[in-house]
This record gives sequence, C-alpha cells and structure tokens, in this order.
Amino acid sequence: PDEARPGERLVGYRLWGGQYVELQPDPRSGPERELRSETLGVALRIAGPLLRVRSLETGRIYPSHRDQDTMIQKATARADKNAAAAAAQRQRADKNAARAAAQRQRADKNAARAAAQKQRAEAATARAEAAEADLAALKALLAQSGKQPPTDE
Repeated sequence: PDEARPGERLVGYRLWGGQYVELQPDPRSGPERELRSETLGVALRIAGPLLRVRSLETGRIYPSHRDQDTMIQKATARADKNAAAAAAQRQRADKNAARAAAQRQRADKNAARAAAQKQRAEAATARAEAAEADLAALKALLAQSGKQPPTDE
C-alpha cells in the first residue's frame, strides 16, 4: 500500500531503463486490481488484510500464513481422526484375535474329548470282542465235555 495514495491499496513498480515505472492493474482483474509481475511469474492483489499471490502459469493461489495455519490445523485434525480410527480398528482386530484364540482352545478341548471318547469306545469294543472270544472258547470246551451251556432264559 502507498500511504501517499490512500484510494489505491496496492501499488507496484518495475525498473525500466534505469527508472522505476508504476505497474498498471491488469484490466482483466476487474475490481480486484491485480498487478502482474512477469519477472516473478505472479499476479498480486489485496484480499481483505492479506496480499494474495497467484501463479501466472498455473493460476494457483499460493497460501498465506493464515491459510497455512488452517491447513495445518485441518491436517492435524485428519491425522488425529485417522489415528483414532486406526486404534479402534486395532482394538477390534485384537478382540477378534482373542475370540478366535478362545474358539481354537474350545475346538482343541473338544477334539481331545472326542479322541478320549474314541479311545474308550475302542477299548470297550476290544473288551467286548475278548469277552465274545472267551465265551466262544467256553462253549467249545463245554461242547467237548458233552455238557450243555446254560441258556439266557
């Protein structure tokens, strides 16, 4: 801003032929009265209390310190939110892993019980087969001796 020209908020100069020449606002900028610096490759304008700088090549407006503070705050908030979501997801994964481990333990116990029952059943079958063999042998001995085996009735 040039205090000697209170109606104009932004005044710029360019060194031309050893003298400073006042820059004229870009007529395409409308009421914003943008000043262009071909040397720097930027256009400058006043926006409220801020000096805004725009790239002539890309049209991108460079962030001010206030914009950067806001961007940092938003990025920090996003990072905090993502960290909280990741922690919650990790907690859910831990609970699921604990549930799966408990299910594996129950399945292992059930498998051990089933194996023990199978062993007991096989042992009972072996005893029953041995008892039937003993009974058949006794019947054979009784038949050789000429005696009749007792009936179940």
